[in-house]
Amino acid sequence: MLEGAGMFAHALSTHEAANEIDFFSAVDDTKPTDDAGAGHIGVLEANSACYYRYIGLNVDLLFDDEHLGKVDDADKKAALAVFFRAVLEAVPKARKNSMFGSSLPEYALGIARQGQPLSLVNAFETPVTAGKDGGYLEKSVAKLEAHREKLETTYGLKEQILCDVKLSEDKPLDAWIDELVAAALGE
Repeated sequence: MLEGAGMFAHALSTHEAANEIDFFSAVDDTKPTDDAGAGHIGVLEANSACYYRYIGLNVDLLFDDEHLGKVDDADKKAALAVFFRAVLEAVPKARKNSMFGSSLPEYALGIARQGQPLSLVNAFETPVTAGKDGGYLEKSVAKLEAHREKLETTYGLKEQILCDVKLSEDKPLDAWIDELVAAALGE
């Protein structure tokens, strides 16, 4: 039995979000012609929210002798780069056609640190309220960063590197991934 090196938390809204109800019916094209009616009826709930999502990776465990310890440094870098890119670009397939949830993150914060993983979910214990433009993103990012700074001050946390990605800034995703890979490997 191997212990997994990755931790994935459920995404949650940074603000209050009301679910919309979508009633649907589906036709079964293979039913006999004398059987009228829907093949299936149901409801789906969906919302459009600004989500906080947490993923942690124990690099020491990932590259120990029971896992990927025998790979060379280039392969370690490649594995981490693929993982970090997938974390940002992979979109779950559930309801991909009915809800079209294929959107990339507007903001990502990567923290390389020693010791136990650090989730910043408590930043949203009090929901974010809409900004003057009606959006939640800017205020969600500000709350996340303020909470991280408070934890660092209170607990004396020391990160090796902080890497953040914001849309419309000059740092491309590949540069962010390279920074985080180097930090994760202690370079």
